[in-house]
Amino acid sequence: MGQGMSEKDDNVPPFYVSLDIHQQVLHNCLLDSGASQNLMSKVIMDKLGLEVTRPYHDLYTFDSSRVKCLGVIKDLVVTLTQLPMKHIVMDIVVADMEPKFGLLLSRLWSKRLGGTLQMDLSYATVPVYGGKTMSLYRENHLAYMISDQDNHTNHSVYVV
Repeated sequence: MGQGMSEKDDNVPPFYVSLDIHQQVLHNCLLDSGASQNLMSKVIMDKLGLEVTRPYHDLYTFDSSRVKCLGVIKDLVVTLTQLPMKHIVMDIVVADMEPKFGLLLSRLWSKRLGGTLQMDLSYATVPVYGGKTMSLYRENHLAYMISDQDNHTNHSVYVV
């Protein structure tokens, strides 16, 4: 460790955001600056009522394990829950995997979002209409990926 650094400095929480998709809120969308594709679990796709629109090749993890892809959802319009005036069109690769996150957000997604991300990953500054910028804050990891229409209670995993 460098001079003046503590072990606590090494524990930087992930950058999670929530997205509105077809009038539902998808939580735990993880910004991954190393991801080449936006990635969603089939379980999450089904719960959101989405469908694959075209085939896609399988993906491989860092350890060369094969991940079975079911296809891609093309041109899905999503809205940032914190900044409802910000819409992004994206493609999402759907894989048959356990849902550990709501959606993995790629480098291309970050580029389309625009703006800048703070070095400590606490917030991003995002351009919105009229040349104005607004802050998009990192969210906590929530217990449920999708907000239930009947029961909106969702709590931070760290609180439980």
